[in-house]
Amino acid sequence: MSRPTFLEGAMLALLISLTAAILHALLLIRLPVDLALYPLITTLSLGYIVYLLYRSHQPLGRFTVFAAWLLATLVAALLSPSPLAFLMVQVAAIGLVRSLYFYSSVLSALMDFSLCGLGLGAAGWAIQQSGSIVAAVWCFFLVQALFVAIPPALDPSLSGTAAKQRAGDRFDQALDDAEAAVRKLNNVHRSLGD
Repeated sequence: MSRPTFLEGAMLALLISLTAAILHALLLIRLPVDLALYPLITTLSLGYIVYLLYRSHQPLGRFTVFAAWLLATLVAALLSPSPLAFLMVQVAAIGLVRSLYFYSSVLSALMDFSLCGLGLGAAGWAIQQSGSIVAAVWCFFLVQALFVAIPPALDPSLSGTAAKQRAGDRFDQALDDAEAAVRKLNNVHRSLGD
């Protein structure tokens, strides 16, 4: 399976915003505005995390990630003083899942968390300008579509042949050090035997 593309992410952002519009309208029938945000945020976050897990190349740990997300969501729902705090927990979960499944360097993961913050800023701007949750959701997930531009590994020494060369150099150095230590021990043993 190939790495996701920006176009795929933009289409997903459109699908998620349409889902948000329908779900938000349905939730407002039964719940006050503030309480309606919790299931809305949870559903959208879960949907995006499922998408990320589906598109990742690593099959391991998916159940653990889901269980950790569920636990964090339950704790945040019980302890969050506001929907904004709850939203921040969900955005952090999205960044963490992408960091675990799509990147192999800390710098890439930090860039991804910065992208999450930028997405929150774009969503805040959209809701302030339009008052529309749908516009905020669209802006947030459209910014998230840019995660495909973050390289999986920003340290060139950890990629491909450079990593193999570096590992080979370290092995050769360790072998030389071990041989030197054996020679010293052999010389000490000879000097004690004389």
